[in-house]
Amino acid sequence: MLIVDLASDKKGIDSPWTLREEGGGIAIPGFLPGNNIADLLAAGLIQNPYYKGNEHAAWKISKKDWAYSRSFILSPQAIDAANLDLVLSGIDTLAEIRINNTIVANTDNAFRVWRFPIKKYVSAGLNTISITLRSPLALAGEQGFCAIRKPAYHFESSFMPPICPAGLSSYIRIESYDARIADIKIKQIHSHQTKNVELEIEASFSSGLSGQLKPECFIEDPNGFKQNVLLVNKDNAHKHYLYRLNITNPELWWCRDMGAQPLYTVSVELQDSTDTVIESIQKKIGLRSIEVDTSPVEGGANFGFIINGLPLFVKGAVWFPLDSPAEAIDTACEANLNMLRVSGSTFYESDAFYDLCDEKGLLVWQDFPFTASKAGWVYPFGDCNFLNTVEEEVKYNLLRLQHHPSLVIWCGNNELENAVYRKTDAEFFYRVLSSWVNKYDGTHFYWPGSPSSGIMPLRKGACVKSNSFLFGDTHIQKLRRSAIPRFCSDFSIKPAAKLYQVEAFEKAMLNVRSLTINNKRICNGIIFFSLKDYLASSPLFYRAREFNKNSYISIEKTRKQCSLYLINDTQHAYSGKLKICIRDFSGNLIFEDKARISSAAHSSELLYTLDYKNALIDKDKRSLFLSAILSDEKNNTKERTTALVRDLFAKYVRPDLRFHCKETGKDQISITVSSDTFARAVCIESVYIEKLSNNYFNIKPGESMTVQAKVSTDIESLEKSIRLSSFGSPKARKRLLLAWLSYTFFLPPLAKKPKMHHNKDKIKTF
Repeated sequence: MLIVDLASDKKGIDSPWTLREEGGGIAIPGFLPGNNIADLLAAGLIQNPYYKGNEHAAWKISKKDWAYSRSFILSPQAIDAANLDLVLSGIDTLAEIRINNTIVANTDNAFRVWRFPIKKYVSAGLNTISITLRSPLALAGEQGFCAIRKPAYHFESSFMPPICPAGLSSYIRIESYDARIADIKIKQIHSHQTKNVELEIEASFSSGLSGQLKPECFIEDPNGFKQNVLLVNKDNAHKHYLYRLNITNPELWWCRDMGAQPLYTVSVELQDSTDTVIESIQKKIGLRSIEVDTSPVEGGANFGFIINGLPLFVKGAVWFPLDSPAEAIDTACEANLNMLRVSGSTFYESDAFYDLCDEKGLLVWQDFPFTASKAGWVYPFGDCNFLNTVEEEVKYNLLRLQHHPSLVIWCGNNELENAVYRKTDAEFFYRVLSSWVNKYDGTHFYWPGSPSSGIMPLRKGACVKSNSFLFGDTHIQKLRRSAIPRFCSDFSIKPAAKLYQVEAFEKAMLNVRSLTINNKRICNGIIFFSLKDYLASSPLFYRAREFNKNSYISIEKTRKQCSLYLINDTQHAYSGKLKICIRDFSGNLIFEDKARISSAAHSSELLYTLDYKNALIDKDKRSLFLSAILSDEKNNTKERTTALVRDLFAKYVRPDLRFHCKETGKDQISITVSSDTFARAVCIESVYIEKLSNNYFNIKPGESMTVQAKVSTDIESLEKSIRLSSFGSPKARKRLLLAWLSYTFFLPPLAKKPKMHHNKDKIKTF
């Protein structure tokens, strides 16, 4: 296969493309992949659309038509091939494509690859191409983004201003070939009894293969051993070849907090009569089984993920497009998250995004790009042309992504069942889209929407509505004292940017995570809205690294007692020793106790209850703090320290915080902070610090904490710029009062049983 790449130079210094306004005088260098907004900004013709009110100017640009054009050269060898195709990935959105001034194609969907034969329109030598991008706003009209297959956040969004660019998000090229590999579909059949995995690899080709062309299939294990995969069925007329391989003692792929992520490489090669490879496609796969447990439970139905036969508690975040996806994924891993949910208001994520998640062990919940509109816009599912373009979009993305081990669920939409939901919507998401997933994928679980009970809405009203706390997944904007969800796919109680707000948010998260009935966990996972709040070394990031750990001590405080719970999300039982110490803020010991404890795998269990009346006698608990130390059989320890009352009411003493710095490497400095009294939520700040290994930590009296810092200056300048703070200041107490008023009344108690559904006997399943 011969490929002519029409994309701009990756260095971005110059571009063969020219961007012009249709009917206007603007003509500037254009870059593809890219879009008109970015090119106009680079040329200095518009202000930054993400600053202040500049999005209004960008919106006016979206009301116009724009054209990208360039020339390209084709060799006689390219022209002589049997097929010559123009291939565009992510053309956004309404494009009219001309080659040598002749219209060759039109596009209307930004979520797929378009392929057009162009052999009759080109010649050897110099040719020209022009891509006219029509205004998406003109077509959208009264139906908004629902009328056009373009990311919804371009029209309205809760995370960025509405900006409606036009351009290309991926690649543009010309392919010259006699035959090509169309796609590869991989199916895994797991046997947990024999611990074997059977692979079925179906390769599809653009045409029937002649005697001079032959396909070969190989697999390479994580250790580099490569072998042929046996061909078991050849359907040359229908262009399909089926290969099968049985893998004994496979290296299983796990999500990041449960095990390793070994990857196998599946290769399909197309060879000519001399065994020369003319095309090759490689896909990295992880051998793992994923199930979603929706079995009946008391009063409703469960919703939880099972990986390789073991239950998983999901700790995730909603993913939105970010400037640096690789950095954001690393941050998600550092925050001990194990799942990202790609929202239906964006798009199908890229191969590069999924490759990173495969390597890091991050699971992905992928919404299809359908979402509710604040303006009440509805999708035209009754339009056959609309359904046809959506089916092509779904087919392409299912085949493109189905091999990734990180992908665990296809979800029909985001919040549509909570908004305008018609008979055609229910028919599409519960029947049509479900059948497409089964046809083109057949290996992943499909869920009709988020939130959804999984039960098809009836015309006169469903007996189990979406967003039920007892069925399916739930979106939470405000916690109710008597309701804990089976699975929270959008936890929208914002932690904001201040630690005193994050502390209340943490309590809400832990309460949902630790609630059980009859020693069985009620909630199977929480996906927080959104990953952006974890970035930029925010207080939430540092706290989440702790409370998202697989094993964590949760402390519930009331006026009369203090209860310690061990949240154990590991697959192993825990046993060890618990040491409880209560000291005053100066460090004097008030109370001490020890206990042997144990905890089952994947559970939340009460370890210890401290009665203030018996333990403290006449001491003022507002001036005391608790230290809980857990040590296992191998002497590995974990510790939690906290005041015995809410921060708002604690009589914190302003600590005498001191620090010293030590150079540990290039741009690396260790900072050791000490305190004479109990220091709550010590924060290190400096304009020269790029990243800290820890922050917002507690320091016990007379002790110190050492953190590592990545800095952009020398040690002397750093020492002069460092500022230390804690909760001991009067200003912090005022802020705590505001946080307490905002959050306290919406936190659920730890041990209250949720109410049962009053219509449970009338449930009708689809």
